[in-house]
Amino acid sequence: MMAVTPTIAALARHLDQRTASEIVELDKKQDWPGMLGLARIQLQREPGRADWWFLQGYALARQGQHAAAVESYQRAIRISPEDEATWLALGASQSALGQMERAIQTYQQLLRNRPESAQAYLALADTYQAQGRMDLAITNYRECVRYEPDSAHGMG
Repeated sequence: MMAVTPTIAALARHLDQRTASEIVELDKKQDWPGMLGLARIQLQREPGRADWWFLQGYALARQGQHAAAVESYQRAIRISPEDEATWLALGASQSALGQMERAIQTYQQLLRNRPESAQAYLALADTYQAQGRMDLAITNYRECVRYEPDSAHGMG
């Protein structure tokens, strides 16, 4: 069994204990269809809650269904535009679809909302690197390290 991902751990912290435990277990088992089913049940109950749109997107992305994940993440962002994890997940799914310019715009929007987001700088740098735009990659890696010095260990 895998360890729970930091994204799911963060989500679980602000849910009721029973639902949080269920999501954590599904994540550990990598039961993405089960997680997707749970997200859809919760969305029927609370369609205006960003957490469930995020969870649906997360489960879809883990199954390689990035176009559907993008739609779910966008719904979550409309409800809760300040959520950093959703913006990062949206950019990752856009990148997985080969929509690099959209991913870049997503990360730049996140940085307008949260200018000290080391994770956004890192994601932006990785996207530029994947495009071979090393000058922009280096600039963003430097910004990432400025806000989160420990992140330098994973680079290179």
